[in-house]
Amino acid sequence: MMPKRRNKVVHFRITTSQYERLLNLVKMKGHSTLSDYLRFTALEKDLLFEEKFNKLYKVVFEIKNKMESSDHKTSEKFINKISSKDDNIKSSYIDVD
Repeated sequence: MMPKRRNKVVHFRITTSQYERLLNLVKMKGHSTLSDYLRFTALEKDLLFEEKFNKLYKVVFEIKNKMESSDHKTSEKFINKISSKDDNIKSSYIDVD
């Protein structure tokens, strides 16, 4: 299947310092062109966030089901176990860069 042809153009004005900052970000993030980086940032990055959010939702749903199906002591142990990992969970899902 042939890739879709890009036939729409988006223009906007930025300052020289903003342009230089963008060029630095292009290099730092490993993109080949400014257009490639801007397309990724504007379109693809949201998809990556959505994927991470969906994974987090599944984990929360599983936790909810386990808590509802277990007795009080088991639920308390489970909560204590995941509470110690809370910082790891937050950092892996909040940072989308």
